[in-house]
Amino acid sequence: MKMIKHAITLFSCLPQLTELELCVRYTKERTTTALPPLNALNNLRKLSFQIDQLALITPASDYHSNLGSLRELVACNPHLAHLSVQLGRHNDDFDLADIFSAVPAERPLHLQYLSLSYQFINGWDATKILPHICSLTSIDLRFCTFISGADSTFHKFWSFLFEMNVFPKDIKISHLDQRFFDYLQRHPNLHAGTLEYLRMFADQLSDLLRVGENWKIFLRCTRMREIYINSPRRTGLFSTGDTKVECVLLNLVAHLIARVILVFESYQSFDLYRNYCHDSDNPLEIQLESRLFLSS
Repeated sequence: MKMIKHAITLFSCLPQLTELELCVRYTKERTTTALPPLNALNNLRKLSFQIDQLALITPASDYHSNLGSLRELVACNPHLAHLSVQLGRHNDDFDLADIFSAVPAERPLHLQYLSLSYQFINGWDATKILPHICSLTSIDLRFCTFISGADSTFHKFWSFLFEMNVFPKDIKISHLDQRFFDYLQRHPNLHAGTLEYLRMFADQLSDLLRVGENWKIFLRCTRMREIYINSPRRTGLFSTGDTKVECVLLNLVAHLIARVILVFESYQSFDLYRNYCHDSDNPLEIQLESRLFLSS
């Protein structure tokens, strides 16, 4: 903590500092130290705040204390346009509106980029949040993969954005479901004619494609160039039978107008799809083998 205090003192002597990446690392199960005041920094345009938890248990009070320092830092940087807040493995629900609570109401932020981790599933008060995010052009939402129910709860964020009429042109998320597609369907600027690159898990994509309307939407993606398949999240990912994942995905790629390539993060997945194409009796699937690539 002494090092952090020294660093912040040093930062305070740099009035032209416009970008700051701050990571708080918990290495013990109990800690009572909190970040020192950060309000001497008031010229930031880009702020990334991360809690990296190496200990299995971290008191919620420490999180809230450090987020209090973050709240003060956000409030004293009126020109902040890029904000990223990523918290460690903590189950507490944090109030999203609380981050902006110290910002003067008459001088709201004009955020263009916002990145959040899954803990911010409360405090969706439009009157407190909308003034700061109504100019968003990019959003990055990272969902939890180890806490049951976090995904489904956090996905309400899409209806929240829609109700506030906030439609960023760049969207990055770690998990997709039907509610996200419903949001995209209402998006005035993102549509099938603009989608060029898609990255996701194979099982998620195949599940979405089993909905007839989603299939039709994908077929309208005339500018699609690449689909990147993440490594499987679990063993036994691929089922057997006519509805198995690889069959659904390859069938989609074969019917797209654009010459789409499939890039695989995992060699196991790449090899599976390649063998599937090689052993297929379907001419469309056979020719797809030349469009399968392993990520470098």
